[in-house]
Amino acid sequence: MLHTINDRISWFTDVASLRRGAFRVIDAIQQEENKAVQFLAPGVAFCAMADALGRFPHDDISRIRRMMGALEGPYTEQVQAIRDYAKGELLNVYG
Repeated sequence: MLHTINDRISWFTDVASLRRGAFRVIDAIQQEENKAVQFLAPGVAFCAMADALGRFPHDDISRIRRMMGALEGPYTEQVQAIRDYAKGELLNVYG
């Protein structure tokens, strides 16, 4: 049984809940008017949490990058919706 948060993070495999959680973060951050803040604020939160847990954010980002294939699996739309948001709303800051 995984007893610590670091154990749970290190052995995490529930990509469906990870997709939903990522989508909720993006949904919430869109309330912020400044598009640069929309992009950077989740990273600030991620780094602050990693620091508090004694984790190396680069290692966790690398692990997440390796999980992207599973996160973007067939019959899923959350990750593509996040990409579409970034392309459609963040790239068009002045539009």
